[in-house]
Amino acid sequence: MGYGHSTVIDNGEENRYTQQGAHWLSSPLFSAYPQQCRPALAQLLQEVWGYTSWRDMRFYADLREDVRTVSLSQGTIVEQVVYTAEHSSLVNQLLTAPTGAGKSLLFQLPAIYLGREHGLLTLVIEPLKALILDQVESLQSKGYDRVAYASGDLSPEEKAEAYRRVHDGEADILYLSPELLLAYDIHRFIGNRRIGMVVIDEAHTVTTWGREFRVDYWFLGRYLASLKQSLGYQFPLFALTATAVWSPKPHTDMVMETVSSLQMAPCMLYMGTARRENIRFDIRPLTIEEGETYDKAKQRAIAARVEEYVAHHKTLLYFPF
Repeated sequence: MGYGHSTVIDNGEENRYTQQGAHWLSSPLFSAYPQQCRPALAQLLQEVWGYTSWRDMRFYADLREDVRTVSLSQGTIVEQVVYTAEHSSLVNQLLTAPTGAGKSLLFQLPAIYLGREHGLLTLVIEPLKALILDQVESLQSKGYDRVAYASGDLSPEEKAEAYRRVHDGEADILYLSPELLLAYDIHRFIGNRRIGMVVIDEAHTVTTWGREFRVDYWFLGRYLASLKQSLGYQFPLFALTATAVWSPKPHTDMVMETVSSLQMAPCMLYMGTARRENIRFDIRPLTIEEGETYDKAKQRAIAARVEEYVAHHKTLLYFPF
């Protein structure tokens, strides 16, 4: 499918597939989007990440109907994210996938491509400095340095340098907290650059933190809608999270609440399956040796397992005592 076509959907047909402006993968809108990844994106994947192929991910076709899933290549999603930004589309995207599924690549690679090919700037909204640093340092370790960030603990000189790099076209990705973004005029951050896409990472924070703890998240959607009007052009939103849960009951539906709060309608939904194929349970009976108490046996068994796993794996330990 080419990159220059337009998408026209009959309103009556569209209403069969939408829920408050959200489109599932079974909708005609998804079918109208490019399904094949352009070669330049695959080349960028190898250049920056060193991968020669895309990972497949599983998503629900339409949870309102059943739990049928479809397999999508990361390349298909990346292509659709790029396509949406290139056409300044009114359609936004929300993706849920388990931790470790490769969500950051799904917005970082399009951001790099949009900057390189079109000079567009991507803003990434993150809730925590630790997450910002992890992603920035990860990109830098791969040899990509056209990325900048600003946080409250940077000196005025350091923040000014980050903004200068963005203004002068030396950085195509800018990481910010929502508080910082909403505190100043947008041109303080972007100068005369054109925004290609705004990414809201860890998007569950919009509804779980936004009401009381981080109120700027609650106003983020209103701010971005107003920003499009003041700038005079459209840019898509791409929200990603591992923990937003869809529900047929409106009062417990985090997905549609996020779409509503961020004013993302119309929005394409990529709802990843909750099942983690790379997690397995290894349950072993505890053997109590002669002369050993239960507590001593438990401590001995746990110490042995810790040594076994720490030596060969990234390990997260939960101690039951």
